[in-house]
Amino acid sequence: MERTNLPAHSLLKLLIAIVLLATAGCTSLFFQPTHTRYPYLELDRLIATTKTLTSKDGTPLKAWVFDSTANIKQYGKQPVIPKKGVALQFHGNAENMTSHYRFMIWLLFEGWDVITFDYRGYGDSEGSPSKLSGVKEDGIAALQFAEALASEIGKPLVVFGQSLGGNIAVAALSEYQPPSLSLLILDSSFYSFRSIAKEKLGSVWFLWPLQPLGYALVSNALGAGPILESDKTRAAFKNMRALFLHSTNDPVVSYRQGDLLYESYPGPKLRMTTDALGHVNALADDRIRRRTAQVMESPAKEFPSDP
Repeated sequence: MERTNLPAHSLLKLLIAIVLLATAGCTSLFFQPTHTRYPYLELDRLIATTKTLTSKDGTPLKAWVFDSTANIKQYGKQPVIPKKGVALQFHGNAENMTSHYRFMIWLLFEGWDVITFDYRGYGDSEGSPSKLSGVKEDGIAALQFAEALASEIGKPLVVFGQSLGGNIAVAALSEYQPPSLSLLILDSSFYSFRSIAKEKLGSVWFLWPLQPLGYALVSNALGAGPILESDKTRAAFKNMRALFLHSTNDPVVSYRQGDLLYESYPGPKLRMTTDALGHVNALADDRIRRRTAQVMESPAKEFPSDP
C-alpha cells in the first residue's frame, strides 16, 4: 500500500483544528445553558416569586426570589426564624436556576431570603452568553436587584458564587459593590479561564505540546484571579470579606485552581476545605455548613473564631 504524507501546511491546519476543537470544548464547558424548566420547585414544595431583571443592554433576565418566612411557614416549622439577610446565588455553568437553586435551600431555614437568577441564554432569560461583557452586566443587574431587597429589609447581603458563577460574581463586583454587602462566598471556583483551559488540554496526552496555543486562544475577560490581581480592580476587594470553599477531591475544578484563586484574593479571607468527592460539594459537609452559617451571621468586618 502506498503511504501518503500530509504536506506541512495541511498538518499545521489539522493541529490548529484540533486545538480549536479542544478550546471550543473548554468554552462550552464554561457555558452549557439549558431552557428546560426542571420540576424540583414543585417537588420541594417551595414558594418562589418570579422577577424580571434588565441587563444594561436591555436583555431581560429571569430571577426567583425565595422569602424565608413564607417558606418556613409552608413547611409548618415553628417558630418562624427572624430574617437574617439576603443571599444572592451566582450559579454554575450547566442547566439553569430551576435546578441550581437547590444548593441554597438550606439557607431559607436559617432565616435568609434567597435570590437566584439566570444569565443571558439560560432558562427563560433572553440573549446568549457568548458575549462575556454581557454576562458581567447580567451579574451587575442581579447585584443591584439584591441590594434593593437587602436595603428594603435592612439586612446584610451575601453573594454566593459557585464554580463558574464565582468568576462572574467577581467580575460584577469589580464594577459595583453593593452597600449592604457583608460577605462574598466562592464555592469551587477557578482562578481563570485560561488556566483551567490549559489544565484541561494538559489532560489529553496528544495535546500536551499545544497547551500554550490553546491557552492563548481562550478569553480571560471574566477570569477572577486576574481581576483580583489587577491594579485597576484590586482595590474594590481590599475590604471585602471572602469565604472560600473547595474539595480536595473535586473532579471538575481542581483544588489547585481554588488555591490559586485564594492566594490572589487581596482582602480579608477564610478558607474551608473538605475531602468529599464531588464538585460544589463542600456544603454537604455538616461541619462546613455550620461554620458557613456562622460566618454569614458575623459582623461584616471580621471573621468569627472557631467554636
